[in-house]
Amino acid sequence: MEEQKLTVDELNLINSIKAEYSHKIEEFGNLKMNKIIVKQQWDNLNSQEDILEKEVIEIQNKEKEIYKTIEKKYGVGTLNLQTGIFTKELSK
Repeated sequence: MEEQKLTVDELNLINSIKAEYSHKIEEFGNLKMNKIIVKQQWDNLNSQEDILEKEVIEIQNKEKEIYKTIEKKYGVGTLNLQTGIFTKELSK
């Protein structure tokens, strides 16, 4: 087997390419970590959205119950929330 030594320029070129690979591998790693963080944030936002959605439904159900109670007590009509006056509809 015959050995030959590479030139300094050839060694520098090879080392430069290895450095580029190392840099790209680091960039890929950083990108993957950023994707993981964004996915966690996305999942967290979805969880918060689900919680808020359930809370809105609970509020809507409370509102329905209050209106049922008012209708049972006062009959069918309209309520002015600013004045607190309930106006009963006339039966036809």
